[in-house]
Amino acid sequence: MKMEMYFSSGSSINIVTDESWQAAIESSNNSKLNAKVIALAGEKPWRLPDPDLKFNPAAYFRHSFKLDKKIARAFVYASALGLYHLRINEKDVSNDLLRPGWSDFNATVYYNSYEVTDILKSESENLINVILADGYYSGYCGWEKGRGYYGKIPSIKIQLMIDYDDGTNKIIYTNESWTSSEGPIREADILMGEVYDSNYEWLLESWESNSTTANFCPVIIKKDINPKMISYCAETIRNRYELSAQHIKRICDKKFIIDFGQNFAGFVRLKLFDVGRRKIILRFAEMLNSDGSIYTDNLRMARAQDIYYSRGDTQEIWQPTFTYHGFRYVEITGLDEVEYETAVGISIHSLTEQTGYFTSSDEKLNKLFSCILWNQRSNYIDIPTDCPQRDERLGWLGDAVSFFSTSAYNYDVSAFYTKWLRDLFRAQNEDGSLPPFVPFVDLGVGPVYFNSAGWADAGIITPYLFNGHYNDKALLSELYTQMKKFIHSLEANSQNYILPNTGYGDWLYRGDDTSKSLIATAYFAYDCYLMSIMADILEFKSDTEYYDTLFNKIKDIFRRTFINANGYIKDQTQTAAVLCLNFNLLEKEEREKAISFLIQSIIDSDYHVSTGFLGLSFILQVLTSFGRNDIAWKIITNDEFPSWFNFINLGATTLWERWDSYHPKSGFFDPTMNSFNHCSLGCIGEWLFTNLAGIQAVEPGFKKFKVSLFIPDDLMSLKVSFKSIYGVIKVSWNKKENFVFLNVAVPFNTQAIITIPSKEYEVNTKHSKIQQFEKYTILETGSGKYEIRWKSY
Repeated sequence: MKMEMYFSSGSSINIVTDESWQAAIESSNNSKLNAKVIALAGEKPWRLPDPDLKFNPAAYFRHSFKLDKKIARAFVYASALGLYHLRINEKDVSNDLLRPGWSDFNATVYYNSYEVTDILKSESENLINVILADGYYSGYCGWEKGRGYYGKIPSIKIQLMIDYDDGTNKIIYTNESWTSSEGPIREADILMGEVYDSNYEWLLESWESNSTTANFCPVIIKKDINPKMISYCAETIRNRYELSAQHIKRICDKKFIIDFGQNFAGFVRLKLFDVGRRKIILRFAEMLNSDGSIYTDNLRMARAQDIYYSRGDTQEIWQPTFTYHGFRYVEITGLDEVEYETAVGISIHSLTEQTGYFTSSDEKLNKLFSCILWNQRSNYIDIPTDCPQRDERLGWLGDAVSFFSTSAYNYDVSAFYTKWLRDLFRAQNEDGSLPPFVPFVDLGVGPVYFNSAGWADAGIITPYLFNGHYNDKALLSELYTQMKKFIHSLEANSQNYILPNTGYGDWLYRGDDTSKSLIATAYFAYDCYLMSIMADILEFKSDTEYYDTLFNKIKDIFRRTFINANGYIKDQTQTAAVLCLNFNLLEKEEREKAISFLIQSIIDSDYHVSTGFLGLSFILQVLTSFGRNDIAWKIITNDEFPSWFNFINLGATTLWERWDSYHPKSGFFDPTMNSFNHCSLGCIGEWLFTNLAGIQAVEPGFKKFKVSLFIPDDLMSLKVSFKSIYGVIKVSWNKKENFVFLNVAVPFNTQAIITIPSKEYEVNTKHSKIQQFEKYTILETGSGKYEIRWKSY
């Protein structure tokens, strides 16, 4: 705080907060503490990287051994409290990155398995090498520049299983015979970045050879840490895309800014030619300031900086091993020149197969889809994070559940979410409550709400949606008991089925706030409704009846508590209307009033939404369910602030955390919460598949699906494909000479129900006509390719 006082005499006094201030918990307390200065008055933002950051240099391990027989097969199992990079006989055992993955290291730790038969040498000397870094185990984690939440020193565990041709075997494992040393990776931190100093490479002269040196010392065996070890069950993090520099600008002597043209998560690979010995600093940013410098205020306390001390070779190629950043721009300092081949952007994530493709005649709509894809690529790195750039990168449940359906259309996320859901329920408290993010780490700051509505409910909603996409009853069965435990925790915390007014609420709402008690109780009811469905799938008849009855009890008390006598919802907000409508908490007349209010609110707001994260998750589906696709379309294609197309108009390549993260008139929003790469606003990507293309599952896994598409007047064509577990579903349509031409591909062993918005139509393939109405026709088809046309009016 800084206060300036001006007197009529012309003199003035300046009062600023500094170390002379004192504080006490109670005003009556005589025991006061001196204040600690964290930033000088006038500096921004207050959350700045600490110049005295503490790091452990990466540890380099080696172990040589001889195999005296012919190898039949060999597998290595590797894990770490921290992050590891594993090599055998001077070869990487895989291309996986940031292994073994993030977990609650106090309880569980993942291990990875690799076949290494072809890397080992039969009847010869062999060498295992491992680099070990802090990772989230002992490195910086979260938003308060804290580190070592799980432990102070990282450790490694390796087991090599070798089967010989003669039927015997041999086991090589980490023990007292291994040796270790420091090396050129002087700092390695996910949030802060990596420092590689080639001046320390001499320490590794014998690292990948069988000779010994005094630089390597005996290892320390840690016997007091025994977390449960679990095989990593999802796709690993890998280099998925390489991006070339699109523009290079010289800022001053030896300082350049590269624009990759795309916001993404990963790092930069340097390729240097005859640069001599240099200190090369790379700083990362998503946006530029008005003066052309990189905008880093929103990184908060994440330093997000890599440093490479070159060795002076004719050619050098370097990239970090144990960090990643969220960025579009990189500032490079220390080189005389930067060419287009000097730096390559490496996009990393855990997604393997893209299953959804979308293109249309509207280029802004196509760009919106591209933004959503890059949001997912940037945040699905081992866990579904909220953002990839600042000092957070946590697996917030609210983001993960709201974006699930969109993510499952875009990519095959079956293994990714299976792992994450197991992580979620491992973090469940004894009373059944669920944390707001997983892996959970007690950062010592908050607020951290367990059982926060819209966040913790991911424990019910995500398994339900997951089964709809992947028809995985086994996972439902595995999680079911813990899901019941969560519902019980909601019951226990309620008063006559009404939950308290606490939690995160409708995060980042615009306009009027929605009662947190209304939100929590609405989600409570919805959870019971979904539990009734899942109990029926698993054939638990008594549970089906119990949760159906509980849903109706909550619905009854909800209506008496949150609906006025005249049938209107007490909270006249878009989010309140959306939740009540989507969760089926209203009677007929109440529904009519709620949808009328919602539509009028959107129209009065010039087709803008005022919801936060929670309401936004369902608003388009609600409008569609009441026959107002036209309003949903106007919301999506609205060019004016705040809107998705406004992002596109401002040059966004990923969707932002908030509508006003940047505005041409007011500039950047408060940097304490201002990500330019957030999945939450991308939840509307689902609507592009389910309504513009009309692809919706009727039976789990899309064994039977419907194509009930919406064709806007101002959209001329659309082409979508989606690979379900049964095969690729294709839907495309275009308008030509007063006709609409629709093509639908139905995979083998599946059925489709196609709704044609016309009574008269032509189709090329045999089908069954189910029903015909005045303005539309419903067809039922088996597998095959269908060409349908009808006259547009």
